[in-house]
Amino acid sequence: MNNIDYNIIPDELSEQEMELLSSLASVKLFSDQETIFMQDSPASSMFIIAIGKVAVVQNRGGVARYLASLNAGEFLGEMALLGHSRRNATAVADGTVVLWEISQEIFSSLLENDKLLADKLLKTRARREHEQPPS
Repeated sequence: MNNIDYNIIPDELSEQEMELLSSLASVKLFSDQETIFMQDSPASSMFIIAIGKVAVVQNRGGVARYLASLNAGEFLGEMALLGHSRRNATAVADGTVVLWEISQEIFSSLLENDKLLADKLLKTRARREHEQPPS
């Protein structure tokens, strides 16, 4: 997984932060249209997209709403870990996807020991919450 182009990461994580996270992560492979996690499921990890795209969809009142398409270098699932809650959307592989999975324990340790990384994740969470369509 070390052949990732870290330059694709949009000001969120540095190459050094990505290398650290990749060394702590377990690698998960998903096929096209395979569910990565379901809305309202308990959160036990976050993911960084190493290869591929992930569609994020939210069900509100029985209607599925497309929220985002995330690409290599972006992360997902951190919102539930930061809020100690359940997943607020469903993530589905859009083509073949390789993810780095970061467990809750490693994630919590990183936040405690790397304040810059914690700040970046919190800013990303705030931006994503602001971008979500109203109920």
